[in-house]
Amino acid sequence: MPPSLVPSATVNLMTAEGSAAFGAVWRTAEARVVEVEPMAGRMPGYDKTFDMQPHAGEANFDDSKWQVIEPKGLADRRGGGKSSFLCIARP
Repeated sequence: MPPSLVPSATVNLMTAEGSAAFGAVWRTAEARVVEVEPMAGRMPGYDKTFDMQPHAGEANFDDSKWQVIEPKGLADRRGGGKSSFLCIARP
């Protein structure tokens, strides 16, 4: 359910001014599907499984080598496929 109060301010993070208000730096990287070891106790017949990488939500994740993009380009199509990551990195 949406909040019943009217916001006192709005910030458009797709503008340089809006991103600067929060010190946001937008970075992007394409996701990869990788084969990983199956979990212990898996069902019979499942001898392999897959995961997405990178795990950008993990603590101390380093996205410093990801491509920096301008806020005005956030709506641009990116990546070579159907899975891409986009995250905010704070300085």
